[in-house]
Amino acid sequence: MKKISFIILGLIGLVSCRSQYPTHFKVNRLEGSFNDISVKNDTFYYVGQPIASYTNMELECLESNCVLEISMAQFTSGFNDTTQVLMKYLHTQHPHSKIEVKVK
Repeated sequence: MKKISFIILGLIGLVSCRSQYPTHFKVNRLEGSFNDISVKNDTFYYVGQPIASYTNMELECLESNCVLEISMAQFTSGFNDTTQVLMKYLHTQHPHSKIEVKVK
């Protein structure tokens, strides 16, 4: 009886811990147009409002393969429309780089 209780509690725990954020998506399917994005210094603006800034840039190499990693911090909380527009914009500008947008 204890085993069944633990299994049921474990399943409930797994279901209740599900993330509200998408975990897999394709950049070309992201919504939004980046025509309204502008960049000044290290800050990104969308329709004149600041949405994110650069936090870090790294060059990662494994054997002979090197990739530029660009890290951003989003100012608003949650995965929202501006997150998608920003990701699409960055991926278009740096198609061979690893893009990271930190969402609060």
